[in-house]
Amino acid sequence: MPPAQQPQTSVFRLKNGLTVLVHPDKRFPLAALRLYARVGSAVEEPAKAGISHVLEHMVFKGTKKRSSGRVASDIEAVGGYLNAATSFDYTVFITELPAEHIELGMDVLQDMAFGAVFRAKDLDLEQKVVLAELERNEDNPSTRLFNRLQESVWRDSGYARPIIGFRDTVANLTTKDLRRFRQHFYQPQSMLLVVCGKVSPTTVSRLANKYFSGLENSRVWQRPPLPAPVTCPPDHNPVLVEYGPWNKAYLGLAVNLPPSGSSDIPGCEVLAQLLGGDRTSLLFRKYKYKEQLVDSIHSSSVTLERRSMLLVQATLNPANLTQVWLSLTKDLAELNADQFTDQDIARAKLNLEDAMFRSKETLSGLASKLGYFQFFESSPEAEQSYLLDLARFHRESLKNLLAKYLRIDMAKAVLLLPETFRKQAGPDLAEDMAEELACQD
Repeated sequence: MPPAQQPQTSVFRLKNGLTVLVHPDKRFPLAALRLYARVGSAVEEPAKAGISHVLEHMVFKGTKKRSSGRVASDIEAVGGYLNAATSFDYTVFITELPAEHIELGMDVLQDMAFGAVFRAKDLDLEQKVVLAELERNEDNPSTRLFNRLQESVWRDSGYARPIIGFRDTVANLTTKDLRRFRQHFYQPQSMLLVVCGKVSPTTVSRLANKYFSGLENSRVWQRPPLPAPVTCPPDHNPVLVEYGPWNKAYLGLAVNLPPSGSSDIPGCEVLAQLLGGDRTSLLFRKYKYKEQLVDSIHSSSVTLERRSMLLVQATLNPANLTQVWLSLTKDLAELNADQFTDQDIARAKLNLEDAMFRSKETLSGLASKLGYFQFFESSPEAEQSYLLDLARFHRESLKNLLAKYLRIDMAKAVLLLPETFRKQAGPDLAEDMAEELACQD
């Protein structure tokens, strides 16, 4: 689309402070809506861990206006889609439907977020569903690995807890807890409504005022503190080893990165891409192709509002563990910007740009991307700042980034090993590996 014809994103606020973002897009006769609440697992009280996620489940179980089945069926009846998701920093309610039914979409999202009735019998059933999901997560080595790493890397904050919570905290939640939680955190002044698609800003403004401007704030919103997690002992070992019913060894290694608002984040994502972002990356070429020591290896930048991490994960045969650990930690400790060509850096940057643009090819991706930048960076134009920081990133930037963040002697690691490997590994495996980490200075 020529620049002169590019649709304009508009942002306005209702009288109660709720922010509305509108982006007309006539490619499809559809509308994608997102309602963001500025609350996730990171700000929960430790005794209520998982309440954001349980509340997200419960909004489908009936509202003041709709019975349990009607919450989703009203949207599905017009060919639409309805969902919700919980993260560390937010909860989002999602609907996508034919554009002529945009008013229904707004009505349902408002009803879910503010009109859910939270019946005890529904909560009892949904707690069982969430507990079953929690058990599946514990049986999934990738999820278990990340949960253990977050406990270690982010141990000073609520980010140390899994989004889903724990068995006892989820099982002990009450409908009163849910109502209090919603009343405290679901403040219109801290929420964002995103509407993309074949819509007009005038129509969106009229409907947003109709369905959302009458909602009242019960308090002045302030950024909530991060409650401390379950306390870890002062001598917390940076390497955690667990044995279980695995056939492979699963290795995770992580270091802290700055939060999402930092201008270093684009560079951190370039670094993750260079290390293990695809099949051309440094670690993949060495450990998968050349030395054939792993089944898979990749790295990523896990970027959140107030905590982030650079994460390297590998799946391998337990027999290769010692060789991979010694080599990998040494490689990361000695990593130098000159190991990457200008072409490597340019390709990593291009891959990140391409992923961003591809994510906006659908209305769903466009709404989520615009919503992210507005919600966390206070402007949809923050995307341009990100792209500008990415374009400015060069070899000298990489050198500075490595010196600033890639402190392998400060890294945390988690190993999930087959129970059958316990005897061969010996009782001091975690301590030995921790000593090797500390030496990588």
